[in-house]
Amino acid sequence: MAFGIQLPITTDSISGFTNINDFKTLIKANFKMLILTNPGKVIRSPQFGVGAATFLFENRGTGVGPRLKNKIIQQASIYLPVIEVKDVIINEETEDSNAIHVTIKYVVPNLGIQDLLEFTI
Repeated sequence: MAFGIQLPITTDSISGFTNINDFKTLIKANFKMLILTNPGKVIRSPQFGVGAATFLFENRGTGVGPRLKNKIIQQASIYLPVIEVKDVIINEETEDSNAIHVTIKYVVPNLGIQDLLEFTI
């Protein structure tokens, strides 16, 4: 049983596109999509999205990390209430001065899932 299509889209010989076949992968993909989507890009839900990439262009001394962390927690509680965010670690001190590394620890209590979402924007 497929829950969705894996992003980025790839093909396989069984169903044509690589599918997401488990809840853990589906929730992680939806969480990442929520974080990377800019507000205003979803027509019927203009408040949807953290817009993480927009934080790259702000002055680093203006509390970018705490604001990004709060936005991630707020958006997850609204749009992915099955997720319980345990910790968000924002590392602005990366090798690339134009990047921010984000690590999010979260659980899905109803399914007994613990996971980690890491990415660099």
